[in-house]
Amino acid sequence: ETDNTDAHAGAAIFSDQRLLLLPVRSLRGTFAWATSPYLLQRFKRDAAGANVREVAALPDIVNLAEKQCLVAENNSALIYQNGDQAQVILEDLDLQAVKKSEVDAWAKWLGKQLFTATNWQSALQGRMCVLADNVFSFLLEHGTEITARIKLLSDKKTVQKGGLWYEESLPAETILSGLLVTMERLASATEVAATINQILTNNQALQLGGKATVGRGLCSVHLK
Repeated sequence: ETDNTDAHAGAAIFSDQRLLLLPVRSLRGTFAWATSPYLLQRFKRDAAGANVREVAALPDIVNLAEKQCLVAENNSALIYQNGDQAQVILEDLDLQAVKKSEVDAWAKWLGKQLFTATNWQSALQGRMCVLADNVFSFLLEHGTEITARIKLLSDKKTVQKGGLWYEESLPAETILSGLLVTMERLASATEVAATINQILTNNQALQLGGKATVGRGLCSVHLK
């Protein structure tokens, strides 16, 4: 709060927010928080660049077959027991469920960063799964939210010619990650970070970007 706002321009620089966990419809557990080895590796690289050292201790996930779906060893909500086979069914994909302690480790760490409530931390652990990169790419292409929109003529309240279009959005509960860089201006970098943290503490929900009138862009932001 200042009359000289331009003096603080560039004090906080937000990077692009990158996909980390994508909500995908699941036969069991309603939805899964899906990710892939590549996304986890990219997150570790970004975290290392930001000096978040505990992320380096999280396990790497490699050698994942396209028909496999890695889930938590304990209390996964995604497993569908089909006779002797444990499966995870996401959208139209029938995958082999494989319990891995590595998923537990990632889910526990991410849950603590994203949620203060223990029930949501448990929900993340129960719904997190890791898919092969190619399978995840397919879901990313076909599992997003598509909304048909129309434009009406103001006087007739009928559809304007050429006024039909489609909008593609990330589904609710999507988890993104990115970097925040603080720069020395009139305020120190420490003061800038403290100010942003105070804003986030006072506002549990923020609206970012366009389409605010139709409820788009509502999100919760957490600093690490």
